[in-house]
Amino acid sequence: MSGQHFAIEVEQDLLGALMAHAGAIERIEAGKADGLVVYNLSRLARDLGDQIGYFKRVEAAGGEIVSVTEQFDNTVSGEIIRNVLGSIAQGERRVRAEG
Repeated sequence: MSGQHFAIEVEQDLLGALMAHAGAIERIEAGKADGLVVYNLSRLARDLGDQIGYFKRVEAAGGEIVSVTEQFDNTVSGEIIRNVLGSIAQGERRVRAEG
């Protein structure tokens, strides 16, 4: 990772996290950062569609999203793992909303 610049976020609350993600992705798209580090994918997005959109934007800009607690890569298998993790996060959010 020598020479790479990553946007690293510490979320204080959900609104702060959403705003930080948007700013970090904009920095990646502008070429000011090479990637985004998150604690886990559920902190990136609790909606699978949003998560997929973030990955598409970052990958289109030549960047990457790295999770501290989960391992995945940019292969088809890695995409499947990301989507399963995103589905679990979305399901957890919906269960909480029902409860």
